[in-house]
Amino acid sequence: LLFTVSNSADAAPQMRHNRYVSTKEGTGHGYGISNMTECLNKNQVQYDTTFLDGVYTLNMYFMNVLTPFTAEN
Repeated sequence: LLFTVSNSADAAPQMRHNRYVSTKEGTGHGYGISNMTECLNKNQVQYDTTFLDGVYTLNMYFMNVLTPFTAEN
């Protein structure tokens, strides 16, 4: 199962102290991607990121969600 989240940006987010920091001006920016990647890392979910043509994209790969249900689950 693949989920994709995209967001416009003038420049690719920068990493500082192992967290993404927004390049947008003003306050209240840059929390979404950091919170998402922190949660993904905590739950060992595979993901990748790209920045192309002013769009930052986070792809999340949920590998085991399609495991067939059995009575033991």
